[in-house]
Amino acid sequence: MAIYVYVTATGVLQSYCPNDTDPVALPSVLAANGLTAVSGLPQLGPTVAWDPVNKTTKTVTPPPVPQPLLTGIWILRFTPQEFQAIAASTDPTVQQFMYALNHTTQIDLSTQQMINGVNFLVSVNLLASSRVAAIMAAPASINGP
Repeated sequence: MAIYVYVTATGVLQSYCPNDTDPVALPSVLAANGLTAVSGLPQLGPTVAWDPVNKTTKTVTPPPVPQPLLTGIWILRFTPQEFQAIAASTDPTVQQFMYALNHTTQIDLSTQQMINGVNFLVSVNLLASSRVAAIMAAPASINGP
């Protein structure tokens, strides 16, 4: 459990001690400086954040784990026929997606832009929905499929 020191009026976090046994100023000293301490709360982490409104911690959804992959390696996940159809498309959104890919060396499959791009390819029948899982699978490493 942890100790949190916050501005009494606003709830803005000023200090954080990861252990309840860490030394903190006396309550009277904190109060004289417009601060309050609360203990017995879980430690900050990927799923725990400070909530200034309620002056406590809250559970949060951790950010997506980045899934970086070299762009060329990712493009090779498409079959030659899929790639040819995508590259030949005259759809402006597909062309923008391809232009962006042509100007990167690495992509992150966890971004909404990549997810939206692949879903758009499905929506315009350039990619079968059954292929999305293979195309968007998390890479084993930055250099491998």
